[in-house]
Amino acid sequence: MCRFTEWAKKYGGIYSLKMGTGTALVITDREVVKRLLDKKSSIYSYRPPSYVCDLITSGDHLLVMQYNETWRKFRKLIHKFFLESACEKKHIVLQNAEATQMMRDFLVAPQDHMEHTKRYSNSIIMTLRKSTISSLVI
Repeated sequence: MCRFTEWAKKYGGIYSLKMGTGTALVITDREVVKRLLDKKSSIYSYRPPSYVCDLITSGDHLLVMQYNETWRKFRKLIHKFFLESACEKKHIVLQNAEATQMMRDFLVAPQDHMEHTKRYSNSIIMTLRKSTISSLVI
């Protein structure tokens, strides 16, 4: 069993850890997480500065971007593209096609099974990325 799980059972769904000079808050209760993220997201949206992330992404990646107007615009566009209805209508067709190709690849070259799963996931990611970018540009 994971140490965090043990501590959650012992101390409850929210506890803190002293880490060097800082304190980390550990939240394991799903309801608390949902409440904090849904209702208080503007309070908890700060991202600590990261030189490496800024170097790699120039600060324009949604996961490491500071909460501001640009972040809100990015999130709105991405959210629109990945709405449940869009996923059900468009993305499932892609996933089914890629799964069919992967099954064929398994039959033709079973010894390369790891490569087939990599190709499957990479193809889906890159296709969705391409269509996301083209929908943002238009």
